[in-house]
Amino acid sequence: MEALYHSLTPAQKEEFLNGPGLKPPLGIVPNFDDPPNGNALCYSVLLLSICVSTIVVLVRTWARIFCVKKFRLEDFFMIAALAIYAGFIYIVWDCYLHPGSFVHQWNVRVKDLKPFFKNINVACILYGVALLLLKVAIFLDWIHIFAGSQGIRGGFYWACIGNIVVNFVFYTVTIFVMIFACTPRSKIWNQSEEGTCVNIFAVNVASSVFNFVLDLVMLGMPQRVIWRLQLSTKRKVAISLLFAVGVFGCVCGALRIVYSIPFMKSPDKSYTVSSFALSGMGEMTAGFLVLCVPSIPKLVKNTTFLQKIFGRLQSWMDSSSDKQTKISRMGLPSWIRAQGERHAARRRPEDTTYSEPDEHIPTIISIPHKLSQSTMNVKNGSVGDDRNDSSVEFITMQQV
Repeated sequence: MEALYHSLTPAQKEEFLNGPGLKPPLGIVPNFDDPPNGNALCYSVLLLSICVSTIVVLVRTWARIFCVKKFRLEDFFMIAALAIYAGFIYIVWDCYLHPGSFVHQWNVRVKDLKPFFKNINVACILYGVALLLLKVAIFLDWIHIFAGSQGIRGGFYWACIGNIVVNFVFYTVTIFVMIFACTPRSKIWNQSEEGTCVNIFAVNVASSVFNFVLDLVMLGMPQRVIWRLQLSTKRKVAISLLFAVGVFGCVCGALRIVYSIPFMKSPDKSYTVSSFALSGMGEMTAGFLVLCVPSIPKLVKNTTFLQKIFGRLQSWMDSSSDKQTKISRMGLPSWIRAQGERHAARRRPEDTTYSEPDEHIPTIISIPHKLSQSTMNVKNGSVGDDRNDSSVEFITMQQV
């Protein structure tokens, strides 16, 4: 293509640059001015993603500053990741402005493909940097929560360290390939320029598969520790669900693999990249959720306004449950109905205000070191602490 382009006359080059970026199917006339697109869907997903990510980061930041009163290294990584994610969102927004999302390449002029492909390359680099910071922050946070109590570094601690190293190497290599995929670099977005390139689309497929495997490992690691805690099954389920938001990230990672294949094979890059970008956006949003959602119970516990809201919600749910029980008992003998009503009265809370998390709601609380070590016993290892603190952060349940 390079030799053909350079053999054209100036007039022919101008005509080529103003022509369609891909030969349209038979009977299709290129529409450069107002092509069919999926901007409404993509703008909605984009705004939802950045809003959710920003809110959960603010929640964790508030909890760390005003509740825990400690800001760790992983919190700085989190803020840096959010700033890079905002840059990613800005670039994707610019791509949606022109040429648009889910726009076929024959509806895009050749000269407009250069800034478009340049934006895609920069977005892929920011995606790698943001996910690297997020995953390092997540593993550091898990080390403080689950591993290293009383200076003991068990299997979970070294698993986190190993994952940090693997993720650092993986994303560093991926980012390097994205930056130096072509020689000269400008050939990444200007295919008419002379030079050489690696198959960057095949790199996207391979990195998507490896990244999905790492996501599955992340999903299972805390679950193994949680289900070995000496707690009731109800409490284990509650804590497990709190750390199971990573399922969303795994789903997005799987979709990224699916969408990376047509992105590699199809010449219609401007169309296939849209779904590929949406899945990457979902992965980053899931990373913020995994890191920040466990801080929500701590914020609720220390915020009177939120306690009242959850208290009213709990009262409403209890009231609805009692009504449903009464309806289901209609037609039964009176002595059975009376026995059920007495049982419901015994389990109904006397105070409907939300003062502390209910027994099925997990929270992060501080437990002095002088408490019995059996309280924090785990069958394989123990729950972690910060050795500079006078107390440890322990995921448990607080009775009303």
